[in-house]
Amino acid sequence: MGAKKILAVDDNPMVQKAIKDLLTGHGYAVETASDGAGAMAKMREWHPDLVILDVMMPDMNGYDVCRAIRDDEALKHIPIILLTALAQEMQSRFLSSVGIEYVNKRCRNEELLAKIKELLGQP
Repeated sequence: MGAKKILAVDDNPMVQKAIKDLLTGHGYAVETASDGAGAMAKMREWHPDLVILDVMMPDMNGYDVCRAIRDDEALKHIPIILLTALAQEMQSRFLSSVGIEYVNKRCRNEELLAKIKELLGQP
């Protein structure tokens, strides 16, 4: 069946590399994008199983990308994790209700990996 594909979207190259290194080290296939437009293009081309999105990005922020994904029939089924340093705990319940999960950027790697496994239905 092959490795699950994850698209990591962040405008900070160091964050992209950290996520890619972590996830490839756990057997995932990872592609990256540095902005919302690049993320949408990569999603249509690569068809990831899950997307990790930074919220604060220039031009098209993470919320805009979420809306674009949910409005696209071919992409709307893809689980989304918003990864941000912003304090948005109150929004996490709302996001979950529309199929978007929230993880703080300062979380431990194990927390992010657990959320990914949960969303991908992995043990």
